[in-house]
Amino acid sequence: MAEAAGVLYAVEHLVEGGLALAKGIYDPTLPLKATIRPITDVDLPRVHHSISEVKGRAYIFGGKTHGNQVSNVLEDIIKNEMTDKLQLADNAMHMIILPSSGIESTDYQRLEPTSASPPARYGHSTAVIDDQIYIFGGSDANGLLNEKGKVWVFNTDTNSWSSLDAAVGDVPKARYFAAATASTQPQPEHQRTDENVAPQLPPDPAKMVPEPLSPSTYGTFVLLGGICEGEDR
Repeated sequence: MAEAAGVLYAVEHLVEGGLALAKGIYDPTLPLKATIRPITDVDLPRVHHSISEVKGRAYIFGGKTHGNQVSNVLEDIIKNEMTDKLQLADNAMHMIILPSSGIESTDYQRLEPTSASPPARYGHSTAVIDDQIYIFGGSDANGLLNEKGKVWVFNTDTNSWSSLDAAVGDVPKARYFAAATASTQPQPEHQRTDENVAPQLPPDPAKMVPEPLSPSTYGTFVLLGGICEGEDR
């Protein structure tokens, strides 16, 4: 299959856990080795799309492309061909199971859009909170998408879409090419299920573990910068 035109790389790192990775960044005495190689068995030529990694899977959404024609989009841009000649990509979610230890190839699946899917777009902002991918803003063929602060949510557990409407009041301006990040905080406090139980009575193990939080009921989605209507940046 032709080499993928989009920038998609698998990274294999040799570190012992997250603490070792953090220590390696600030302590150059700790060996930190990474091998970066292109994934060439998936052909999704596009630009201005988003890539979100969740549990070893890359989720690609939106962007601009040459449509069904297999072409090196990045090479066209390097040659100073304008991106406005490109078509708006579809609004399907493209999932790639990334290579893991001992496995060289990838597995690709196209998740077809539904009535709950967001409209096609490019230049949008994405961030991940646990198993949810959050999408904000972007532009379509007609210009900047003004969705009044709406955030689109893709649940990678169920491969389904939903959306969150902004609260009444001051909401982020419509924008595209903005930076985004996310945090799992704040979270609601979990009350111990064995509180007020007499010490001589053994607590019920089934009640010791709190119920997992429902998706999209916690965390913070942060936007920075971007291009708004009538503004340069």
